[in-house]
Amino acid sequence: LVPGEIPIAGKKAEALVAFVRERGEAPRADAVLAGFSDAIVRRCLAAGALGEVLRAREAAARTARIALPALTPTAEQSAAIAAIDALVAARAFGQLLIHGITGSGKTYVYLAAIARIVETGGRAIVLVPEISLTPQTARRFEDVFGERVAVLHSGLSERERFDAWSAAYKQDTVPRYSAVEVARERMRLAGGVVVLGSATPALEDYARARAGRFGLVQLRERATAQALPVTHIVDMSKEFEAGNRRMFSTPLLAAMGARLERGEKTVLFVNRRGSARFVLCRECGFVPSCARCSSGLVVHRAEGLLRCHYCDAQAPIPERCTTCGSATIKEFGAGTQRVASELETLFPQARIVRMDSDTTTRVGEHARLLDRFVAEGDFLVGTQMVAKGLDFPQVTLVGAVAADLDLHVADFRAAERTFGLLTQVCGRSGRARAGEAFIQTYSPQHPAIRFAAAHDYAGFAEEELADRKALRWPPYVRLAYLGVIGREREHVEAAAQTYATRLADDADLEVLGPAPYPIAKLNNDWRYRIAIKSRDAAHLRAAIRDAILPLARAESATRLAVNIDP
Repeated sequence: LVPGEIPIAGKKAEALVAFVRERGEAPRADAVLAGFSDAIVRRCLAAGALGEVLRAREAAARTARIALPALTPTAEQSAAIAAIDALVAARAFGQLLIHGITGSGKTYVYLAAIARIVETGGRAIVLVPEISLTPQTARRFEDVFGERVAVLHSGLSERERFDAWSAAYKQDTVPRYSAVEVARERMRLAGGVVVLGSATPALEDYARARAGRFGLVQLRERATAQALPVTHIVDMSKEFEAGNRRMFSTPLLAAMGARLERGEKTVLFVNRRGSARFVLCRECGFVPSCARCSSGLVVHRAEGLLRCHYCDAQAPIPERCTTCGSATIKEFGAGTQRVASELETLFPQARIVRMDSDTTTRVGEHARLLDRFVAEGDFLVGTQMVAKGLDFPQVTLVGAVAADLDLHVADFRAAERTFGLLTQVCGRSGRARAGEAFIQTYSPQHPAIRFAAAHDYAGFAEEELADRKALRWPPYVRLAYLGVIGREREHVEAAAQTYATRLADDADLEVLGPAPYPIAKLNNDWRYRIAIKSRDAAHLRAAIRDAILPLARAESATRLAVNIDP
């Protein structure tokens, strides 16, 4: 891409032209990596604001020497690389789970294994769980493989991408699919190998690997030989009893001050953006909520707005209750914006970087924020996009400000998700020198909290899998959700009840519901859900296909959303 002379309107288009002009010219792949969608590129080309020149890639780029980092792999890393090599050599479909603690050098294993494949003429695809990881991961692969690397990601805006707070590898819009299952099928067809790597692998995969259905390699030590961070659980109810009304506990506050004095960096994890979760009238109890969604409006103090995080409806922050007129309005529940504001008050000399979907709406902003934190930041305040994979050697302190925020939601994976996020974010600390982490919680005895603080995935998995077996949840059964969606609540509820009744006639199925979704109303649509369990995946699909789809096709007032293995 080369800059043209014709101006173009639109912030993203203007930003793309500026991006190219700064560099003189830029490969299209670099523009995509920076967050510019293909549609924006085409628009700039059509307007003449950019030109495109096709150049044949030099043969030397494809045959240039692969430059692996000058590191001696640990014994565990060598074993993992050898296990991948053995599967590749078999020239048949294979799977391997690499369960490695945070900082155990899993990326080096991927690089080394892919290098051997590329040297023999093969190819590899690397899936990254968060778009915020794309720049750092891409740089590492480009350092090794140069121009052999092509980076692709969705053309969605940053806001749309980051608003999807749930698991990164499950596509929850139509068509619904699991990227891991697609990868497995692709490798089945190609006779290739699927490598799953994580400090907190999905419990279903871990259980299958432990049962011998595919290989399991464990990396139990950090590649730098640095110990995992010492992790403290802070009971916030005791802090409250002691008179501490701040969002930061006394020990976390002291630790942050000490890091600032020593010139070390701190990451604060807050799984909510905005300044507060909601406002409440202490006189009558009224909470402003979205007219289109059954969700409270979130406070964004910097913009002076209440906003819905589902449909983006907005309203001004009230000075008085709109129901009773009282001025006793109070904000509850800290978000990233409020945490950053509180840090500015407590540590006015500190350089604070905030990273959430409100601060990354501009293309390429996530990469710029991370670069700024590395270069000059003292505190990084962020949502789950800062929890996984990012490697900051200067970070010696992590604080999970409200660890149990999503622990009690109506989802059988709530404990697993909380454990995974806490384990991952605590693992950002102490990767190059001794580190600490603080988990602030009102549920200090919950297994997800206790095992995360102990960095004990195996202990958590054993207890959680035992609970799932007793309650008949995956991986011990196959699960499907049927969502029934429509504008009229009565029609939706009636249709959902009809479907549930029809399915209940099948003795080989366990049917739960219908019940409203956790967010029952979304964008003016009412939503009810039926959970269906079966030990036989084929029977589960056949039941939905034969018993439900004919009914759904005849139902005009509602629509059906089928989610297999949610």
